[in-house]
Amino acid sequence: MAFPGGNHKETGGIAAYRTLQTAEFTAGAGTGNVGTFALFTVTGSVIVRIIAECTDTLVEGVGGGTIEIGITGDTATIIAQTVCTTIAANEIWHDATSDADIEALSVMADFIIVNGMDIFATIAGQNVTDGTLVFHCFWTPLGSTGNVVAA
Repeated sequence: MAFPGGNHKETGGIAAYRTLQTAEFTAGAGTGNVGTFALFTVTGSVIVRIIAECTDTLVEGVGGGTIEIGITGDTATIIAQTVCTTIAANEIWHDATSDADIEALSVMADFIIVNGMDIFATIAGQNVTDGTLVFHCFWTPLGSTGNVVAA
């Protein structure tokens, strides 16, 4: 059975589908520079849960750089603003502080996103010059047009 946009059907009650997006940070346009970059393209209305798995510690040159996940006009709603250098390899990032290598499912907040509001990462303060985050977006459509794909 084929699923929309290369998504994978999930079981176990977290959500209907899972979409992955890997962000490999360098100090280059669209990846690690101060500003925003798209993580997921949303069509229609969906319920989402997002966590990030750090596979390579985030690094920035001067200190004070932050990262957050949200939508246009509400940039830190999905994952709160966090100091980049506190996100280390083998940690889970889902809120203002990254965690160790285990976390309860109850920390994954549900969000309803309507009208195709895309999901973005926002970097502020300093460029992120190295590191990798794998974003796991668990989602369920709210109607026939609901869909999420990696941007």
